[in-house]
Amino acid sequence: MKRLFTIIAAALLTASVFAQSPQKMSYQAVIRNSGGALVTNQAVGVKISILQGSPSGTLIYQEIYNPNPQTNENGLLALEIGGGIPLTGTFSTIDWASGAYFFKTETDPTGGTSYTITGTSQLLSVPYALQAKTSENYTGAITENQISDLQNYIISETDGSVTNEIQDLLLADNILKITNNVSASEIDLSNLSIEKDWCFLMLGSTQNTNISSGYPIQFSVAYGNLPLSDYKVTLYAGKTYELSANFLCGFATTAGRIDYCWYNITGDAAIGTRALLHNNYSTYNYNTQPNAHGIIKPLTDIEVELRIGSVSNISWMDAYNSFGVIKEL
Repeated sequence: MKRLFTIIAAALLTASVFAQSPQKMSYQAVIRNSGGALVTNQAVGVKISILQGSPSGTLIYQEIYNPNPQTNENGLLALEIGGGIPLTGTFSTIDWASGAYFFKTETDPTGGTSYTITGTSQLLSVPYALQAKTSENYTGAITENQISDLQNYIISETDGSVTNEIQDLLLADNILKITNNVSASEIDLSNLSIEKDWCFLMLGSTQNTNISSGYPIQFSVAYGNLPLSDYKVTLYAGKTYELSANFLCGFATTAGRIDYCWYNITGDAAIGTRALLHNNYSTYNYNTQPNAHGIIKPLTDIEVELRIGSVSNISWMDAYNSFGVIKEL
């Protein structure tokens, strides 16, 4: 009576599609005897068959192995299908696109050719990577009927350039566009929730005695993500900023005036329009044009400040509740 053995097989089928390497599939199985014990460190006889159409279909390929593959200390058997001794067919010429294929294993755990364990299962997607390998040698014409959802297909290069389809994206301020297509639609990103630079500066009640041209207005509180240092705010290259300010003050004389503006310290130039404060009547009567305003897009990082531009007939002034606003457009 033949001894009965059981086999628990896990087939790991991977296709080798490199031109310089033979086409093979890896196979692994765990071998157990009739008592459930692992068959370890032992040569095992194996015959592999590839059948077409059904589990009992046409034999397309068959191979055995010499020397026999051997299980390891865990009873695991590993071999490469396509690397054995062919009995029928040629593994590399199997047309995997022609119908269903089934994978049959016959095993003799004693190492002979009395195969007491057999099993058959359908090959699904893995070996069809071998079929993809044949596409590199395809020379026939592809018709529209072969690709059912293809309405139009390219026959030849029509515009004379093989590189003008290579595109890149360019973000200019808030506008996103394709670099190599002058007629492409531009996408305005200004409404997206992208954090922009901003700064809100406040000046509490304070008495300024050093009133002269070029004197910075000394804000004491700042909010926002633009850095403030020594009353100077840093603006970054390539961004567009709007600057505004409202400066309230009282004069110590009955007649006097002062104007102020945003000033580019780095570039040594005023930004936008000056605001004029004029007092013709009495102390603490102020501002006929209270708002300073400007827009700037620096080419390099710069520092700006709100600065007194010119002074007439004022010995000191009391400034209060003044503020400045800088925001990225």
